[in-house]
Amino acid sequence: MKQTNIIIPKDNSPYSGTIRIKLHNFHQQDKVEIDEIVSAISRLPNFHLQGLNEIHYDPLRTEQKLRLLFDKKYSNPRAQAELNQNARQITIFQADSRSQLLHSLYHEIGHYVFHVIIDSTMRKEWVTKVSRSGSYISEYAKTNASEDFAESYATYVLSPTKLALIPTKNRFMRETVFKGFLII
Repeated sequence: MKQTNIIIPKDNSPYSGTIRIKLHNFHQQDKVEIDEIVSAISRLPNFHLQGLNEIHYDPLRTEQKLRLLFDKKYSNPRAQAELNQNARQITIFQADSRSQLLHSLYHEIGHYVFHVIIDSTMRKEWVTKVSRSGSYISEYAKTNASEDFAESYATYVLSPTKLALIPTKNRFMRETVFKGFLII
């Protein structure tokens, strides 16, 4: 298993700290160079990555294996990545394009932020108010509040003008989740 350790230095936010994340097996894909993955992760505020141990690429992952890991009613047979919250590990196991891989990466980091980083008050506000505002960035976002958050997070990072079309979610991402941190 080929591993790259990335160290993201402190950023200028008040929530900053040096971040160390292991990247495994990304040499097995040809969609995105490892330097671009490091750059993509480095665009995020450090406090969103605090405690995240590794991001793993596993192209041998199959839908069958995924279904064995999860209860069938929660399994998504079209899933391309997953967050293991207990291990604080993201695994990407399918990417047909550069944009799909980066979307999956940010989507799973969005799940990490939702389940680990933001506090219960923020989660409750998202679930009871923001997510129910009636507009969704994708069909998949309609699945549940967690998927809506992850899809909105990925869109905020990759296509901010697209999320700006849903002002309530855009404002929540900008002010509550990113706390004014600018994505460059």
